[in-house]
Amino acid sequence: MAEDHTNEKELSTGKAEEHAESSGQPVALWNPGAAAGWSFIFTPVLGSYLHLLNWRALGEHEKEKKSKSWFYRSIAMLMLYILAQYAIMSSGKGEGNAGGLCIIYFIVWYFVNGRLQGKYVKEKFGKNYPRRPWAVPLLAGMGAVFCYWVLAATALELLLMIG
Repeated sequence: MAEDHTNEKELSTGKAEEHAESSGQPVALWNPGAAAGWSFIFTPVLGSYLHLLNWRALGEHEKEKKSKSWFYRSIAMLMLYILAQYAIMSSGKGEGNAGGLCIIYFIVWYFVNGRLQGKYVKEKFGKNYPRRPWAVPLLAGMGAVFCYWVLAATALELLLMIG
């Protein structure tokens, strides 16, 4: 199996598709189905970002823009979750959890956008394409989730003290 030497700089500058065309090999991608699956744990922020990078590597710039839009929506959804949790906690109606909101958002993201890339890659390459390693995205996802929960807990405490 030929090694793919596509690096991060090529991905970020859009030169990856040129590399793929010149080498005759498909560019290395994160498995889009796995990215969608990991998004259940790490939120669609992770999946939409990895899909964005995959679309960029594939030279699909319109699809990249759609994934970028979902990336920003996903970040906004996390902020909305904090506000929804605050509304539940400050209502005086006992303990509640706005976690259902995140699950509903994940389902919407998956069926509207998340699964499309998996179909595209399967049709174009089948199962034979170079895969990118998961260590960095998963470690970044864990760090981001930890930071989010610390910030969310702090924000909720401040909102409850103020309000």
